[in-house]
Amino acid sequence: MSLQAQNTITIVDPPTTVKAGTYVDITFNYTLDEAEAWAYIRFKDSDNLTEVSIKLTEPSGTETLSLEIPADSPPGDGYSYQAQLFSTGWSHLYTQNFEGISIEDPSAAPNIISIVNPPSTVTIGTTVDFTLSYKKDVDVAYALIRFKDASGNLNQAFEEVTDATGEVTLSLQAPETPGSDYSLQAQLFTTEWEPLATQDIDGITVEEPSPNSISIVNPPSSVPLGEMVDITLSYTKDVAIAYALVRFTGPEGNLEQIYAEVFDDEGTLTLSVMSPSDSGSDYGLQAQLFSADWDVLDTENVGGITVAVPNSITIVNPPATVTADSTVDITFSYTKDVDEAWAFIRFKDADGNVADADAFVQVTD
Repeated sequence: MSLQAQNTITIVDPPTTVKAGTYVDITFNYTLDEAEAWAYIRFKDSDNLTEVSIKLTEPSGTETLSLEIPADSPPGDGYSYQAQLFSTGWSHLYTQNFEGISIEDPSAAPNIISIVNPPSTVTIGTTVDFTLSYKKDVDVAYALIRFKDASGNLNQAFEEVTDATGEVTLSLQAPETPGSDYSLQAQLFTTEWEPLATQDIDGITVEEPSPNSISIVNPPSSVPLGEMVDITLSYTKDVAIAYALVRFTGPEGNLEQIYAEVFDDEGTLTLSVMSPSDSGSDYGLQAQLFSADWDVLDTENVGGITVAVPNSITIVNPPATVTADSTVDITFSYTKDVDEAWAFIRFKDADGNVADADAFVQVTD
């Protein structure tokens, strides 16, 4: 009696709960009655999501492959692994489906840290601001951000955080050597430096500084309504002719703009541009450097600019009915363009001011 080899593949003790945006090691055993075959391991929902493969040349054995769990996969159940064998001519030999795989809900974890809008590209040697969002179940923790490369950890920065949830912004110097194999790592630690949570982001490129650049020098956080505002731009260029432009932007797109030709290879210039005619806090500034053919060489956007009347006062939610001979709290908001001012609140009737029915306070902000 002789035993004939079979084509089989079996996943061995895989993780049944995984995290989106990570890799898991999948180990499988196999037997072949072919000289060679291809093994495929997949992560699936109703469709194939990711897969990895290896060519098998031994009659039996064990292999381990690293399988990606997609970052955009929603948390929950209904996921599975699949192992398949194919001949070198791509005939199907064997399939195993491993059901019951779940993706963790990251918001359910007691300790979380993540990088808010991480950049995919940074410039060598520059200082980069990173905002970290965190949640913790300890009184005090450290939030840390670092660059990494294939050799390990590089520059890092950290700060103590005490709120249960929140955000913290840390400044970190980018690596000094250009390349595309860098990564970012955010970590949350106890005060004894025991890790509580980690996020890794791969595929960070560190590039040489551009010969053509433009930036807004000390951009304002607020500007007066409908007035000319001086904006200073700093630039570098490696073309003979270039134009520097600055404009206000709003929710509907581009607003007033002004530009001028720049002649030196680097320098600064100040342009006066009309501010928006409507008040609001959702405006921005955009600076752009153009070639002589109006090809964009560089752009900088600055958001969060408030446009307001330079001197204004507004009562916030005033009461429509009051009780005679009582004290009423009146809240007001204001803007001003002087160092100090006095704010008055009065109670009036149709004939004018009511005697002894006013209050005032000095405002300095």
